[in-house]
Amino acid sequence: MMLAFLLTITTALGAPIEIQELPWRSGQSTVFVADFDLDTRGEVAVLTGNRLDVFERNRRDAVFSLAMPEGTAVIDVLDANQDGTADIIAVSGADILRIPVSADDEENETVVCFSRENQYSDYVGIPFPGVLVVMREKTPLVALPCDDALELRTLEGKLIDSYPIGMAAPRRLSLGQPFSVWANPYAQLAGPGALEFRVSSVSTYKPLLPDHSLPIRIAEPSGRLGTARQQREAATLDAERWPWFTINTNDTRMVRALYARSDAPGGETLMRVRHVPVDSPTGSNTGDDTGPLRRYPGLLLRHPEVLPDFDGDGFHDLLLWKSKRIAPTVDGLARAVAKGTWPIWIIAHRYAPEKKRFSDEPFAQIEVALPLGWYLNSSGANPFRTILLNDMDGDQQSDFGCLVDEQTLAIWRSGPEGVESEPGFRHRFPEAVLGVEFEEDLEGQGRKTVVLRSKNHLYLLRPDTTFAP
Repeated sequence: MMLAFLLTITTALGAPIEIQELPWRSGQSTVFVADFDLDTRGEVAVLTGNRLDVFERNRRDAVFSLAMPEGTAVIDVLDANQDGTADIIAVSGADILRIPVSADDEENETVVCFSRENQYSDYVGIPFPGVLVVMREKTPLVALPCDDALELRTLEGKLIDSYPIGMAAPRRLSLGQPFSVWANPYAQLAGPGALEFRVSSVSTYKPLLPDHSLPIRIAEPSGRLGTARQQREAATLDAERWPWFTINTNDTRMVRALYARSDAPGGETLMRVRHVPVDSPTGSNTGDDTGPLRRYPGLLLRHPEVLPDFDGDGFHDLLLWKSKRIAPTVDGLARAVAKGTWPIWIIAHRYAPEKKRFSDEPFAQIEVALPLGWYLNSSGANPFRTILLNDMDGDQQSDFGCLVDEQTLAIWRSGPEGVESEPGFRHRFPEAVLGVEFEEDLEGQGRKTVVLRSKNHLYLLRPDTTFAP
């Protein structure tokens, strides 16, 4: 039986944070969320090898465990036959399987729905979650990628539709995570004259699907990320070519923050605010309402997915970090090494919609002591290993959290007067935290559970959704 450790901590945030510890093997396990009990809330599932374990909130052990059939490639979870019980739909070789979800092992009888050779038939490896079943006119259909076509079939195997996806298809269908690769003319890792490639696995695109095939909505991009090098280069370019992030959007316009980095000592971020019509081409910065250039001490601190709103007004705020330099003397280095940490300041500037700019005065300013090695190894780039920008206490304002060492997480609460100067939550995990696995609203109440991963465990930080601030 797979066991989970459960701990509830009441913090200065004003609400308990439940920490659930799940078994996990880094590099061997896959975690995903699905509604296994059909209560509209997500359960956390861990696939390790061919073993599937499902965990609920407030439970120390797995509520459901199953050994997937040998050769299983991909699985999906839903009430496939609409009998009120969730099913696992899986592809194993050429067989399409249905496995009822039940805590009673005797009821987990595997049924072969039909057989059809497909692109997963020769898969060798551990199972992984994927989209296998789609709904069309309230009927579940298996979406099966075959050699030359994406086929939609009923659970009995009846062919409903087929869309060409092979080399001769009029339109191509890309399966898997998209990525881009190109030759890098200015080698950064290799020596002069070496052939170096750059690969980007972060992209926004609309796949070329046949007309009226599957209902699909593509979210508008929330920004265009800029690396430290790109931010420095942007300062010499026209604002149309600057990286940006979204401040706010409505039916008629999107407000964007264009940013670049100057060469000022200590770090300085250049900002311009631009109002862009919503019908502007995707990724374009064209617009006729652009504010003047403003300078803010510090360097931009970006979360890969979440934009902060520290005052809860619906407009994303500006988050910066800065630090002082270590004195380049023997005495200065000795003092830094003896202390073992280095101070980093986090500065937040709220967006003022009436002025169409970020405020000059910081809305919040806190000091974080990070391990000295993190700062030295960052070479002037972002020294943080992990940051969180979720609303952990239910007041509709972003809170700030980060790892302050390899095993300790601290969270600072946002309030009417800004972000608190001292963390209201601090917890030390038994293992080094390697990063954030995912952040998801498991309860469907607008507050995300943060899932951290270590070598042997997942740590679920669940906010208490019964708490009313």
